[in-house]
Amino acid sequence: MKNLSFSTAVLLTVSATAAHAQLKLQQLASLSANIGDASSAGGGEITSFDSSTNRLFVTRSQADTASGVNYFDLSNPSNPQPLGFIDFSNVLGGGASQIFSLTSVAADPAGRGFGVASIVPKVNTPASGNYRTGLIGIFDTATGTILQTLDVGYHPDSVTFSPDGSRILVSNEGEYSVVAGSNQRPGSVSVVDVSGITALNKGTAIPGLGAAQVNTLDFSSANLNGLRAPSAFLPGVGGSETMVQAIEPEYVSVVGNRAFVSLQDNNALAELNLSTMQWSSVRSLGTITHSIDALTDSKTLQTHTVAGLPMPDNIAAFTTGGKTYIASANEGDARVDNTGDATTRDDIRVSDLGKPGFPAYDGDTPLDPALANLRISRVDGDTDGDGAINVITTFGTRSISIHDDNGSLVWDSGNFLETYIADNDPTHYPDNRSPQKGPEPEALTIGEVDGRTVLVAGMERSNHIFVFDITDPTAPVFQDFALASGSFVRPESINFISAADSPNGQAMLVVGFEGDGTSATEGLALFALGTNLIPEPSVSMLALGGLLAGLQRRRR
Repeated sequence: MKNLSFSTAVLLTVSATAAHAQLKLQQLASLSANIGDASSAGGGEITSFDSSTNRLFVTRSQADTASGVNYFDLSNPSNPQPLGFIDFSNVLGGGASQIFSLTSVAADPAGRGFGVASIVPKVNTPASGNYRTGLIGIFDTATGTILQTLDVGYHPDSVTFSPDGSRILVSNEGEYSVVAGSNQRPGSVSVVDVSGITALNKGTAIPGLGAAQVNTLDFSSANLNGLRAPSAFLPGVGGSETMVQAIEPEYVSVVGNRAFVSLQDNNALAELNLSTMQWSSVRSLGTITHSIDALTDSKTLQTHTVAGLPMPDNIAAFTTGGKTYIASANEGDARVDNTGDATTRDDIRVSDLGKPGFPAYDGDTPLDPALANLRISRVDGDTDGDGAINVITTFGTRSISIHDDNGSLVWDSGNFLETYIADNDPTHYPDNRSPQKGPEPEALTIGEVDGRTVLVAGMERSNHIFVFDITDPTAPVFQDFALASGSFVRPESINFISAADSPNGQAMLVVGFEGDGTSATEGLALFALGTNLIPEPSVSMLALGGLLAGLQRRRR
């Protein structure tokens, strides 16, 4: 594993010029992600826009009630209109009680008139190995008609298209279950060849699209040496699962014939060669030494320096200057059983160290009493393999990172996100989350605005949206941040709509808020994103131009 220490992160301010005017966010609309009365809760988590119909598709998932896709007319982005609900509840033939969740949705970027949703069936007896694979449902974007389903891997968590529309890619998380023991289902990626589809047969299955077009690959052929196995030392598990079973793909992003996959619980990034259908690499993301606010004190931001596992949720691969990079939102994730059993989670408090049933602390420096409530890993940070923790290690780094396609870190935002919120919007600073993962960067997207490559990230706990110009991936320039109006909370996804595809000719963002369990907090916010014609006097810049010189690498 590699340890990356940021010793020279500097926040600079540079003058904006007319040639590089500041990009600004302007909220156009906010609306409920649900269609119907309060009983229709469960919407808002993932969105996808179909430019051929100007329709926005939004996941809705309510176990035992209804699972499907809400869709809206975005012809007037300032006044979106609800249109209907595509009900996937009966795709297994037993009604809504057979569906655990509908996790993701994507519309065909090639404009052939279909979309896809990923569906997790309900599993009742994992201890006996009685599992059903997940599936994807294909639907007509114009009529909302369900056309067919295809089996993929276990627990599909996200679905996307390759940019040219030739493939559908599904990350199948496998999702750990404490009672499954050696029957854990492996994580995998399913690649569905849809290159032969030219048009739909309205209301019927797509000709030439069936099981033969689905290729599901687990990680049994990949080199997994040195990867993190989250549950290796958890109570009641005792390392019963293999490393292949421990892999949990979270998100997929495609550039050309290369698919990059975030393995959040394993703190790793994998690359799949779509030409050969072989794993090119699986790389640990190591740790980043970073400054965080670890105290719930309702006071000014306090900083403490600790090691953190990036453990990204959303990633986005992009190409600029002839090179490929991968941006990541380093949320962090302590594994919990998929039934919600928190007794097997692999995070503990610093104050638990040394107690019966918990690892001892054997670090070089005394523990800071102020960190007593900080959540850390009970598995990571044992540098000498004796079972004791030598370096306290957090889940997530409260930052955004950019790696090159060789796995080298070229930029990290450090504590900028947390500090900026505290300084500029203290009312919404999530101080109660300080001992856990702070603002939790989770949602992430990349697009092009006025010839500039732009990264947009959403903070799950503070609800803010940040915009960076990453045309130079080694020195991103902060542009703007916003808080969506209304009661919506927890941005889970951000959908970038280019000016060319947008109904109003402006680049737009659709932010999906998963809410906190009530329909009132599940919503959608639409933003325009563009340049301010009146040059701003200055733009804050996260310039880590001397980043590589300031990185200290230690491999173990």
